Amino acid sequence: MSRQMNESIAIVGSGCRFAGSVNSPSKLWDLLSQPRDLRQKVPASRFSATGFYHPDGTYHGHSNVVHAYLLDNDDDPTAFDAEFFGIKPAEAKAMDPQQRVLLEVVYEALESAGLSSVRMRGSNTAVYVGSMTDDYTAILLRDLQDAPTYTSTGTARSMLSNRVSYVFDWHGPSVSLDTACSASLVAVHMAMQTLRSGECRIALACGTNLILGPENFVVESKLNMLSPDGRGRMWDHGANGYARGDGVAALVLKTLSAALEDGDDIECIIRETGLNQDGATTGTDVRE
Repeated sequence: MSRQMNESIAIVGSGCRFAGSVNSPSKLWDLLSQPRDLRQKVPASRFSATGFYHPDGTYHGHSNVVHAYLLDNDDDPTAFDAEFFGIKPAEAKAMDPQQRVLLEVVYEALESAGLSSVRMRGSNTAVYVGSMTDDYTAILLRDLQDAPTYTSTGTARSMLSNRVSYVFDWHGPSVSLDTACSASLVAVHMAMQTLRSGECRIALACGTNLILGPENFVVESKLNMLSPDGRGRMWDHGANGYARGDGVAALVLKTLSAALEDGDDIECIIRETGLNQDGATTGTDVRE
């Protein structure tokens, strides 16, 4: 058992959506090998960033940020083939675009892994999804008179994982989690532990974040959490906050022994992960 609980984990399939028309792992690799700046001004099709702008981010009801890293028009997060996934139009209308894009990306990850979604129906496949925002909830609840019938299931963060398990008919653990910026990495950790325990043979680790409204810009500006110029400078003395961006990704995971036994194409091997909390630092949002 000790060997199994320390066994390496193989990534056998993946799918993604990121800024800059990065809608496949190969395009993500191209971006990493030939970096370019994908920052853009938030377009009016999302919301009026300039309408909420004030140079003082703590000014009531305003934000000092107008830039972000967003999916391009050809990856429109509101576009969705509900019929393909067996979802009724009325239900699809109330579904958080994070759920919509996640279903597409999970399907692509399965294809990448050479797995048949039909043959996997009824399996004990596990799903772990990390997320930290739900902008669509705020949008739908701006006017309670017009809240769609399926608002509760369409916007509940728990439904990010549960929607995937339901649509693909998977019976393993289905967990949505929020640990802020680390949520998708924690999803990977939890998926690995599930595989190592022998509870499941296949697990998906996913992460979602879509910027759909101004609310999070406003409330995070109040705490000076965001970079005013919308640029992230990790580990840099010039860092002045974090930059927000769209992103949805899914990884198909197996233990290394299972991947080798099944003859899978292995994209990457994860040797180990770990979790911790830094306790009573100088602030709840301060990392030390």
